[in-house]
Amino acid sequence: MPEQTYGIAVQPAEHYETVPDVIMIITTPYNVMRLTQGYGYHHGGAKNISMVGNQAICLECTAAPYLNGEINISALCIGTRHQAGWKDTEMAIGIPGSKFADVIDGVLATINIMESDAKKKQIEEKMKKAGFHFPPMRYHYNYYMDC
Repeated sequence: MPEQTYGIAVQPAEHYETVPDVIMIITTPYNVMRLTQGYGYHHGGAKNISMVGNQAICLECTAAPYLNGEINISALCIGTRHQAGWKDTEMAIGIPGSKFADVIDGVLATINIMESDAKKKQIEEKMKKAGFHFPPMRYHYNYYMDC
């Protein structure tokens, strides 16, 4: 690391008063795909994805995004899977805090072109329930079906 690290804070995102250096999300491969698409919407494809199946949390999802300023994904490693109890169906993504808003904006901007009608309905219901503003859903439309 270029500067001396003096500590870390780990907590749910909503508890931070400022944007953290790196935001880590443990989720399904589908959601990692969508977050990667959200990143690509504003920044193009990630050019420095590196995975070794080891040092998942410390290197792949924290140090790599912090040092190279890009997202990085991880299939997680056996150590963190055993210690944290991650499911076999989960993986992780580390997002530089400075790009997190762009990633979320990109995910929202690509809902209509990427998601199926069933997923759009789920997204719409969850966002309504949470009280979030969301883009108008365009049903019977996405890039992989006959519109």
